Amino acid sequence: MIEIINDKDLLLATVKTFLLGRWINQARALGNNKLEENYYEHDALKILTTWGNKGSELTDYASHLL
Repeated sequence: MIEIINDKDLLLATVKTFLLGRWINQARALGNNKLEENYYEHDALKILTTWGNKGSELTDYASHLL
């Protein structure tokens, strides 16, 4: 199973869409200043690292799409 997961990681790393740096850069681009850039980066990381029934801890999730 670990080998399959490692293979999947290697495969996904070949597609820019799946890279963490791109995700973070897109989040930071939403900010108008350093404070907002840091806020959006922090929120983007929370989205990726929140598991289970913790949805209420996510702030402004996808609100820029409204």
